[in-house]
Amino acid sequence: MSRLETHLGMDGLIRVGGHLTDQKTPILLPREDRLTELIVQEIHATKTGHSGREYTLAALHENYWIPKCRRLLDRVLRTCVTCQRTNWTHMRQRY
Repeated sequence: MSRLETHLGMDGLIRVGGHLTDQKTPILLPREDRLTELIVQEIHATKTGHSGREYTLAALHENYWIPKCRRLLDRVLRTCVTCQRTNWTHMRQRY
């Protein structure tokens, strides 16, 4: 965690700092938390419009930082009913 340069923000939230001072510092969220999963689902559904993993991850990193986020994001994408219906592949019949 020390590599993330965390600090306590003016609003009382733990934020992740960086070498860019003009960029907004994202809020650090716990990896295995129900609230974090709901935030990821909300961004995936509304902000990115059920787009892929990398686009959703980029939109998520604008405001939030989640350690090892791709694993959580893959789980959210696997359980998304809209993505399952639109990204299906037809089965080939065995002869």
